[in-house]
Amino acid sequence: MTYTGSIIDSHIHLWSLDRFRYTWLDGNELLERDYLPHDFAAAIDGLPVEKLIFMQAAALPEQAVDEARWAHELHASDPRVACVIADAPLEDPRRSGPALDELRELPLVRGIRRLIQTEGDPAEFCRNASFVNGVRKLPDYGFSFDICVNWRTLPAVNELIENCPDVAFVLDHHGNPDTTHGELDPWREYITRIAAHENVSCKISGLLTLADPAWTPAGLIPYIEHVVESFGYDRVMFGSDWPVILRTGTYRQWFDTVCGALESATDEQLRVVFHGNAERIYRLNG
Repeated sequence: MTYTGSIIDSHIHLWSLDRFRYTWLDGNELLERDYLPHDFAAAIDGLPVEKLIFMQAAALPEQAVDEARWAHELHASDPRVACVIADAPLEDPRRSGPALDELRELPLVRGIRRLIQTEGDPAEFCRNASFVNGVRKLPDYGFSFDICVNWRTLPAVNELIENCPDVAFVLDHHGNPDTTHGELDPWREYITRIAAHENVSCKISGLLTLADPAWTPAGLIPYIEHVVESFGYDRVMFGSDWPVILRTGTYRQWFDTVCGALESATDEQLRVVFHGNAERIYRLNG
């Protein structure tokens, strides 16, 4: 079944190389250029994307708050930029409080993403007491926490969730399973365990980012199906990870793949996956 209603894309990156420094883009012929709202508008191939969630794009740590402010500038010219998930040094007790205080003053900021997967030992980072304490403070600011890790780190992520029962978590990109080799286990077991926590939602996003260039929808659909089965339709939401997905596919290809995985869903189930859940989880109506 193809979804024809309005879309909220829960995971979009935008960046300006003149404004910020992104070391991870160095030497990348495809991505090492500006990606701005007008580029996104051209990429969605006429799909009715009503709103998008601006996800921090790993600028230098000292630029994190300015990156969130810049997203507000983008919103002023393109109101589809409806929400910001910002970076913050949650693991540093001296810096996290002031950073969160600044971010709380920005009305579109709804959550924090600390890019755990880039740390030297992501599992130990999840268990670090200072980081756990930083995550626990997020409800005081009205912020959720986006989790971005490789699938191998999911057992440690489960511990983090257990240690932060009052935090609303969003797992990005299905937990980045090994789609290149088609490995489903033990990723499926880890996802089932994490989904048992009612304070966690999951994005149907990012599978193209790490997929083999010769990927097929049939190879990705089992990952989507397992996430939906584990979390239920009320705790999953569509996201594209644009423009990073351009490494292996187009926006339309990803949208069609997700629709193919959800072919047995009802109209209402499709609406909450493509629109309603992101609106509710990221509190887009205030």
